[in-house]
Amino acid sequence: MVWWIGHDLITGPWAFDAAKMFGGRVAIVHHMDYDAYRPLQFEGDANDVKEQKRILASADVILAVGPKLFDSARDKVLDRQGAHIAELIPGLPRVRALPSPGRFQAITMGRFGLKNEVIKQAGLAAAAFGTAIGGRPDDFGLDPALTLLGIDENELVTRRHEFPVEVERLAGRAVPVIVRGYDEGRTDILDELRRYSVAMMLSTHEGFGLVGWEAIGAAVPLITSVNSGLYQTVDRYFSGAGTGCLEAIEIHASVTAPHYRDEDVRAVSNALCRIARRPTRAKDNALQLKSLVEQRFSWQGAAAAFCAALNLRTLRLSRWSSEYTFELPNTYSAATRRELEFRALWDGLKHPSRFRRCILLFGGISTALSDERAFSNYAEWLLNNPSAELFICYESGPAALARARELDPDEIEEAATLDLPREPTARMQQKEQHITEFCNRLAWLLDGRDSSTAKRFGHLRVCEGLSTYVMIADDEFYLTPLMSRRSSETLTLRVAEESRQFKIDVMMYIIHTLEKQEGDEVADRVVRYLKTLIDTISARSERDQA
Repeated sequence: MVWWIGHDLITGPWAFDAAKMFGGRVAIVHHMDYDAYRPLQFEGDANDVKEQKRILASADVILAVGPKLFDSARDKVLDRQGAHIAELIPGLPRVRALPSPGRFQAITMGRFGLKNEVIKQAGLAAAAFGTAIGGRPDDFGLDPALTLLGIDENELVTRRHEFPVEVERLAGRAVPVIVRGYDEGRTDILDELRRYSVAMMLSTHEGFGLVGWEAIGAAVPLITSVNSGLYQTVDRYFSGAGTGCLEAIEIHASVTAPHYRDEDVRAVSNALCRIARRPTRAKDNALQLKSLVEQRFSWQGAAAAFCAALNLRTLRLSRWSSEYTFELPNTYSAATRRELEFRALWDGLKHPSRFRRCILLFGGISTALSDERAFSNYAEWLLNNPSAELFICYESGPAALARARELDPDEIEEAATLDLPREPTARMQQKEQHITEFCNRLAWLLDGRDSSTAKRFGHLRVCEGLSTYVMIADDEFYLTPLMSRRSSETLTLRVAEESRQFKIDVMMYIIHTLEKQEGDEVADRVVRYLKTLIDTISARSERDQA
């Protein structure tokens, strides 16, 4: 079955057009409730509201982001019996929390503009911040600062003047106010976000509230609107244990400028003062909430819910924790710590070799796979097996740095064979440099022995973030799903011999990743090899069925 996925009015109509032209069914992601907020902007486009209802009513499946939009979708298709609505709740971003900063720094983020000021409330954030400092200056120290991120580019010049002036008027002193445009560099934004004392999501209405969700993921104390899918999610799934970790505010707002009310300013400024007075408690609450959410929701869970809604075949991983409970009958034959599987690789390389065709290492390359012992094992194996190939494809660049930021320096043990720093970013950069030098040195050695042998070794950088590391040795497949922050802390799963279709799925995952690296000769070689192996496994399956 072919599914076309559309995003409300943005790409929903295209999904229906594609299904009409090529066949298949349509699922619509419901991410905005036009009924609830468009009239407040005086845009009030009745056609948009009507078109959204039509699209949702026509969809085979509606994928609603969080409980608030689930209720919205249900209301919009009340007259359609048997409408299939599924709730999707995203995972948190993978961000390593930092201690509270010494200087009080607040941030509010979103797509801010005068047209949606009544909804997004950037002005309220500025007014409340100034009022809080003016009312209780001792709580905020000498150099408090406010950042407003996401201002409409056409309004930046004006608002870079207006916001600081308004904050100064209310604070009774000059206060640093940083006003910035919209930024699509998500990795850098998340790295910056975790450094703040507090984040504010003060929307009059928010279908879900991903900016607040990201603040929870960064363990930053959050002041949030009650009228948001985020708040409803925390309330519904964690009750007081979750909402007690938030500063939840009912935003009354106004359709006339400045679009907020005095009681809104008081409520938000009081919340800011509570956080400023007790930053340790606020941070502890933020860490507790992050922990609660991480235990309940994940991107793997969201993907599983997505697949279940569309009745797609998927890996059913019921729980990923230090214990790892699997519901994967007949798919895996063993599950052990990653480093233990390296022994199977070394044993298979010893002459006479069990592996004689190809070794493919794809993803993060462990220190154990790139030390002097590994160097000797690879070289001897290639020299002893004249038709064998070795490919090392290692995670690099932005993807590796993004993963590094998730690591806690205090939890990183000293490497046994490499003098690697504990600081995660420096550690990842040095490790990447080591692997590059390792591969270059191996290529040089092989070329010195026999140029034809050197041609059977290839290495390349994989710049896309990966969800699973893979090790393939002839017909043996080992997977390391990145459910833990460090691959060495998770399990490596050996795929059962009879799980041929699953092996094909794994190879298609690698092919899909490498085909994006157009023009890379090593990537092309790996893709060709995997396609040949897929044909071989498929033919074997057909013979067995015949």
